[in-house]
Amino acid sequence: MKYLIALLMGISFVSNPVQAQTEKAVHICYNQWSKAFDARGSEDVADGWHDGIIVSIRYQSGKNDCLLGKVEVKDQKIITIYLKDVDNQSELFKPEAKKNIKDNILKIPLGFGISTTLRQNDDSMVNIIFKDKLKPKKKSYQQAPLPDLDGL
Repeated sequence: MKYLIALLMGISFVSNPVQAQTEKAVHICYNQWSKAFDARGSEDVADGWHDGIIVSIRYQSGKNDCLLGKVEVKDQKIITIYLKDVDNQSELFKPEAKKNIKDNILKIPLGFGISTTLRQNDDSMVNIIFKDKLKPKKKSYQQAPLPDLDGL
């Protein structure tokens, strides 16, 4: 009986880290893009159509869908959103904005490549990520070689 209890406790300790890693993985897309933009910065997003953007939808369950699409921007606001399917066809996406939240629209802050968050009726959160506006990684410098002390 003691062995059975010890075995069950061992299994629960092993399965919890696996479950935690799975739960953590569902947040990876939005969080990683957000960290990248925080670290590198962004070019401004101009008015017009932008292809190859990411539509991030974060659900109350913790799941995070990141889908490719294209958007139309006018006066720093996202006017139209299309999602791309596996055949590279575009389908109109109309998030249902929760009405009781002031300014619940998708805007593009200057100098940041991720839109403000739009909260939908089901409390899921939508952001548009302009991945092509991410500034390049800063170059690092080459390290100088050390002297060969044996040859001196």
